[in-house]
Amino acid sequence: STLDLSTAGKATGRLACNVFFGTLKIEKSNLKIEKMGSTRKMCAGQAGSIENAVSAVLRNGSKFTVKGGTLLLKGKKYSLRYTDKK
Repeated sequence: STLDLSTAGKATGRLACNVFFGTLKIEKSNLKIEKMGSTRKMCAGQAGSIENAVSAVLRNGSKFTVKGGTLLLKGKKYSLRYTDKK
């Protein structure tokens, strides 16, 4: 998955099969994507499971930490790690 965060408070990216968009909400060390929508391509098997896990972490909120060029999101059940592509 990918995650792009803008200074205008928008979030976009790719889940596993679908592209998503929403409004970024950050409070203290919590990150959440509100009003999250996505395309609706069929996503079966392992890709579907990954897509559901990524979506849950982003939509339901997570604790976040930033270290170097890495953003770590810790949700209730899953964790995501994003590295700066630069």
